[in-house]
Amino acid sequence: MPPDEPYTRQIRSDESPSIGVVRTIAALKNTPSHEIDPLSKSIDPDALDQLVAHGDGASVEFEYEGLSVTVDGRTVTVRGAVEE
Repeated sequence: MPPDEPYTRQIRSDESPSIGVVRTIAALKNTPSHEIDPLSKSIDPDALDQLVAHGDGASVEFEYEGLSVTVDGRTVTVRGAVEE
């Protein structure tokens, strides 16, 4: 993924926002999710899930695995260069 092209993915209805973020980053990096850093090194996964679950137009942005991640409702947007 070139650094100037964001990648957007819808979080599936059967996954929490935190799991959606991990799966998105793992897929972008073509790496199994258990081989990337725990999400908790970047953000509290429970707090992310609670904040997004209560909606109200909340958007959360943070750095994870060297990428800029935004969670807005049921959408994950990732910006930054992914090493191939």
